[in-house]
Amino acid sequence: MQRLDGKAADREGAAPRLALGEPALSEGEKEMFARWEKERAEQREIFEARREEILAAHPGKHIAVCNGEVLVADTALGARQWTMQNHIGREAFYYMPRLEGQTDDEAYMAEIARSERETDRQQEIFEARREEILAAHPGKHIAVCNGEVLVADTSKGVDEMVMRKYPGRTAFFYSPGCMCVSIF
Repeated sequence: MQRLDGKAADREGAAPRLALGEPALSEGEKEMFARWEKERAEQREIFEARREEILAAHPGKHIAVCNGEVLVADTALGARQWTMQNHIGREAFYYMPRLEGQTDDEAYMAEIARSERETDRQQEIFEARREEILAAHPGKHIAVCNGEVLVADTSKGVDEMVMRKYPGRTAFFYSPGCMCVSIF
């Protein structure tokens, strides 16, 4: 008996074992991943060709390059939201600013920590006015972003409100019947 990784099974009649590593992908999935990788590489080439110009004009900013278009944002979330809204289904290249001597991982962790602090601040605003907010908006989905309470009939609706009104900002979300969640 052969295992899926091409090696012989260790005992007669043993069930095949999955090989560790990449999951089996269909040809369509392989083509899709290859297209995404090619798009990402093309967008990176565009960034690298204009790197000095872009970074000199926008120090400390997050950069997204998608479909040949360059966007400058204050946050990684803002850059990601922009590509999701304006270039659906397309891959992008993202640049995250780093402090001198900081690694990519350290820059990423600093961005996560900043987002968590901001989400916690928005949750504190919600909790301080929880009774009042819930009484005024029974059964509604609620977000607190930039100190403002946003309300909609659905979680998708309140999420879209946050993205339109405060692109790139983190928010605290409350949905009726659910635990409160933080999104950063």
